[in-house]
Amino acid sequence: ARELMWVAFMASVAALASAGSSGLTSLGFSSMVVTSLRLPFEAVLPLFIAIDLLCEGPRNLLSVLACCVVVTLVCGGLP
Repeated sequence: ARELMWVAFMASVAALASAGSSGLTSLGFSSMVVTSLRLPFEAVLPLFIAIDLLCEGPRNLLSVLACCVVVTLVCGGLP
């Protein structure tokens, strides 16, 4: 349980540190998690690239939908 909490903490730090960046820049921040687990980054790099490619579309869709909801809520109270 302690190790899982450590991985979750490091992943959260990497996610917050890489906010606003995409692609290979965010992979660099992911290396913090891999380093904390004492794993070679080269071993998981193909996995990170595949996951990033699969998650990029839904992540962008969620971001656009969230912006649309906020704009709708803000403009809903205006005459």
